[in-house]
Amino acid sequence: MDVSSRFSSALTGLTSIDPDSIQFLMFSDQDMRKLSVAKITNTVSFDSMGNPTKGGLYDPALGPIRDRNDFCTTCSNALLHCPGHFGHIELPVVVVNPLFIKNIYTLFRITCLKCFKIQMD
Repeated sequence: MDVSSRFSSALTGLTSIDPDSIQFLMFSDQDMRKLSVAKITNTVSFDSMGNPTKGGLYDPALGPIRDRNDFCTTCSNALLHCPGHFGHIELPVVVVNPLFIKNIYTLFRITCLKCFKIQMD
């Protein structure tokens, strides 16, 4: 079962509500690999004809990118209806997402270095 079908089937039969809070979470490495439809390993994004290469940044499994008549190799939807799909790159070392550096710095500043609990006062 592909990812979009899993999400669609999970939403079937739900009623709408007014949320009272929202929470943002990061995917774990394991979650990201489960959701991924392609491992990006090819340093060449396009071949000599300008077509996306398998295992490249624009791998066809991630979704169509050019023509609205192209169909996705993962979900079989046309460009306008394909939600796009996750791929992943295995890195040899841990890399901090630059979008979170300010948040990480703030967390370090308000965390007790003895008990590692967040100090709220």
